[in-house]
Amino acid sequence: MKLLNYKILAALAVMAMSTSASAQAPEVDPPEPLGALRHLERAKQIGGTDLKNIAEGYICMPPAMANKWSGIYRSNKTPVEPFKEFDNLYYIGQIPVGLWLIKSNDGIIMLDALHDEAEARDVVVPAMIKLGLNPADVKLIVISHSHGEHYGGAKYFYDHYKTKVVASEADRADMIKNADKTPIPPIDAITDGQIFTVGDMTVQTFITPGHTLGTVSSLFSIKDKGVTKYMTMLGGTRLLLNAYDVNHGHDSVHKLWDAGRSKGAIGAVASHLWGLDYVTLLKRPQPAKSTLDVGTAGYDRIMGIFDECTMAMTMRFLDQRKFSF
Repeated sequence: MKLLNYKILAALAVMAMSTSASAQAPEVDPPEPLGALRHLERAKQIGGTDLKNIAEGYICMPPAMANKWSGIYRSNKTPVEPFKEFDNLYYIGQIPVGLWLIKSNDGIIMLDALHDEAEARDVVVPAMIKLGLNPADVKLIVISHSHGEHYGGAKYFYDHYKTKVVASEADRADMIKNADKTPIPPIDAITDGQIFTVGDMTVQTFITPGHTLGTVSSLFSIKDKGVTKYMTMLGGTRLLLNAYDVNHGHDSVHKLWDAGRSKGAIGAVASHLWGLDYVTLLKRPQPAKSTLDVGTAGYDRIMGIFDECTMAMTMRFLDQRKFSF
């Protein structure tokens, strides 16, 4: 779907920033504008019954509802049982936030790094050992964005194992600015579309602004019964966090969507399990086929839902409901 005229959107974004840059999400959502309702209805159509909880979930909610809903999950910091998907993809963390590990034949790629050094030491390392993984094998950490719960643990891995850490230039600058609150290791800036290889696995990084100025989304390989397949990780679960982002969310979704299509991606993950209704992964026995494998058609539908719900958020801004959440 084509986004509305960029000059119009840019003008509206500037107007909204100048009048409500510090505004908070309303406690009660106003009625949805007609444009948003149309996109939300399309998202529900794409979701059908099997993806209904994504199409009607957090990524599509208006801001006040989303804040309340996410607060329920964010308040529970209890670590979850780490688990494995496919031959070599692992999740470690909590219900609110976690990280993904991709094991290769010569090291491990880590996508995000949790809150801080203590959590890396006391949660991530023991969980890796429980999963049969060696923390010293983590060769690369890809930071999705500069919110502290996604990068604070990276310094531990750099200090102990000299792990290479990468992020976008824009979000690296943000992390440096906040280093007094969340210490950071040396971080290399990625270029858009850059490919990193660790053993027989790869991760391609894309700069997808919207959640932050330099949000990084990833296209990465995994093994499924010995066969190489591809998954994606959208770096920010909701792509419009303030009026500035109105020009970016749609393009960012399509950049990752197209990259995934080019490799026949079979699914998508997120560092916030609840953002994609993946909390259900914690409540079922290991199936013969990974729950994350929705096939290429399913991947198209998930990204289509993201696109429609991002456009719904755009319509809320265009309706001059100015907020930041």
